Amino acid sequence: MIRRLSNILVAATLMLAAATAAHASAESDAKAFRDITLTPRSIPANEANGELREDAKEVAEVLDITNLVDRLRREKANYGNSREIQNIRLTCLWKLFTASEEVRQVVNECDYDLAQAQIALDGLMSKKQMMFFTLSTANFIQLGTLGIIKNVMGFSEVYHVAEREVAMAQFGTSIALAETNQLIGPTWSRKIDSRPTMLSHFFYENFKPKDNEVSYLWKFFNKPCPGFPDNLTRRQVLVRHWKDFGGMDIDNAKTVGKVTANITDVERENIKMLKKRVALLHDLQSHFEEFDASLYELHKAITN
Repeated sequence: MIRRLSNILVAATLMLAAATAAHASAESDAKAFRDITLTPRSIPANEANGELREDAKEVAEVLDITNLVDRLRREKANYGNSREIQNIRLTCLWKLFTASEEVRQVVNECDYDLAQAQIALDGLMSKKQMMFFTLSTANFIQLGTLGIIKNVMGFSEVYHVAEREVAMAQFGTSIALAETNQLIGPTWSRKIDSRPTMLSHFFYENFKPKDNEVSYLWKFFNKPCPGFPDNLTRRQVLVRHWKDFGGMDIDNAKTVGKVTANITDVERENIKMLKKRVALLHDLQSHFEEFDASLYELHKAITN
């Protein structure tokens, strides 16, 4: 009997350990895209030998100036003496300036989307606060009114039962008003009336910017991202990142349509949806700035 019980305990322990390991593995997989960097990692040993930073190399490929940059770095001493070298340098700087302006443009569009979302969010939060203050005032009034009635009844032995009933009504009304605030507050919503946000370009593969074919920025985001499996593009990595980091249900078409404001029918958005849109737009801006930082590194390499 004891041996059988021991075997059962051992089997249960092994099953629990296996389940824990599987859970840890699943949890690790779920966090794979939580913290991401869209630019290649730096290799200090290569930089110490005078090579370009890895992110600057990739930007040079995106701008299609790798050969020009290599020549500039080899012939720095001839900047002032060779017209050809000066022309190459101007070509590189022009492409860097163009790419940098593209970043400014999309960041400004993100700022516009953020402003629209914040205005809508402030409107719904104001309604929620107004409801809270209204219910708090109603609760204060009923507590005061029923409290006075209860205290008046307390002076007479005849009204002890009625006094308890008034106290129960007082308590019940307070609970009901508090629950009403909890239930109604999050339900405030508004009709989505804004244009599709910048997030649409990442959640919808066919929703491409007008300058998609010639834009260096969009070329960068449509390239595979170093360090990630399955040859995923940066656009795909970002979507996976928003699923793990922002809790975005990327498989729910209705949710994606609401958070991107890319809808065809009349849809409504609530406070939770607007907060999610604001968070994703801020995150998107930070990844646009990664590309801008790489442009700066390449700029330093050909000007210093």
